[in-house]
Amino acid sequence: MTFYFAYGSLMVLNFVKDLGVNYQKAQSGIIKNYQFKTNIRDSINPEYGYANIVEKENHLVEGVIMQIPNNSLSFLDSYEGCPFLYKREKLEVYLSNTNNKILAWAYIGELNSSTNENLLLSKVQKERIKNGFKFLSIEYKEYIAKTFFL
Repeated sequence: MTFYFAYGSLMVLNFVKDLGVNYQKAQSGIIKNYQFKTNIRDSINPEYGYANIVEKENHLVEGVIMQIPNNSLSFLDSYEGCPFLYKREKLEVYLSNTNNKILAWAYIGELNSSTNENLLLSKVQKERIKNGFKFLSIEYKEYIAKTFFL
């Protein structure tokens, strides 16, 4: 088993199961010194993008930390377009309920797939992210909704 951190559409646990990933112990987590962006350009409609996290001091990204079987990483790699759209890296994640820190896999956009600006999210992406809001703090939910759901 390994830890995986989701911050976008994969915060929806039913969707994770639909991808063939049998997770365990899903809970809220935080990555420090990163910022949520929507800057991975869609290849079909370049006005739209996908969620990403980028290094940014004094910021944080909230999401879902879960344990998954090691062999499930290949399913997630395929979904995330790894290694072309995203790369997979181990990052420190703080468990929201205890503030303990663990290392978990997270997907970070590849530089050649990203832009400096935030792009629009599709209706489907917005719904998936909203469905993962139960893992996020009230303040972070408000920030995501205000910044990315206009």
